[in-house]
Amino acid sequence: MLCYFRFAVSNALQGVAASLPGATRVFCGHEYTVSNLQFAKSVEPENSAVLDKLDWSRRVLAKGGYTVPSTISQELKHNPFMRVDETAVREATGSGDSVTAMKRLREMKNSFRPPPENPGRFPVMAATADGGVCEIKMDDSGRLTHIWWQTREQPFMDEFR
Repeated sequence: MLCYFRFAVSNALQGVAASLPGATRVFCGHEYTVSNLQFAKSVEPENSAVLDKLDWSRRVLAKGGYTVPSTISQELKHNPFMRVDETAVREATGSGDSVTAMKRLREMKNSFRPPPENPGRFPVMAATADGGVCEIKMDDSGRLTHIWWQTREQPFMDEFR
């Protein structure tokens, strides 16, 4: 049964979705484009379509935009799950057929942890043991620029220049 499921998923992407007109728009339920492209980059580090789309996605999100929808033609260029017949994807997964490549890609994706995106852009927030909150900001080089925390009794803020 599991083998049939893997074949069905592979066939759905490679056969059905890939055969749709290239301009067909693809909508995902969440904004995971950068994370998905980071995974694609780990599979195909030399794929210029992946690198270009990753760069574009970061710029769009930095301006408050959205990266969806995509199109079938775009997905065929950068989505490793739709590229299981490509040599680079087969080599990255160590598989000789598309069904096994799909299975191994899924396993790789399940354990993939993308590197942190630009630590200076977003503050690190955490809860403190006493029920307060803490925020830490760094610049693009990773230099500490700001610490703020608040306990139940007193706030504290320090800025580093």
